[in-house]
Amino acid sequence: MAELTPALVRLITSPDALGLGVEDCVARILVEWLESECQQLPEASEEETLFRMKELQMHARGILRFCQMWNEPTTRPGAIQLWATQRWGFRLPKGPASLWDLLGKATCWRPSRSKRRVA
Repeated sequence: MAELTPALVRLITSPDALGLGVEDCVARILVEWLESECQQLPEASEEETLFRMKELQMHARGILRFCQMWNEPTTRPGAIQLWATQRWGFRLPKGPASLWDLLGKATCWRPSRSKRRVA
């Protein structure tokens, strides 16, 4: 399990952190998801853990961007393209969906073991 060091805390709370420009409750969902994912990381050096945390943070930003784009008719094709290129396996809604539903689906989905990248 990865340990929260000062460098990791700075990553989460930096100016370009997940919560910038979104409601507190949305930021909380993403930060809790990030914390949960970090707890599942195997023990590694601080440098390796920081690298993996940055990857997870970028993933969370992608999820947030997808959710923001989904309900706008002009940006929905971009949301679908993002979903496809990231190879997310959660089901796309049939139409407009609440931000909470989208975040819930996106943060609960896990790739199958055969699809996970090997480090």
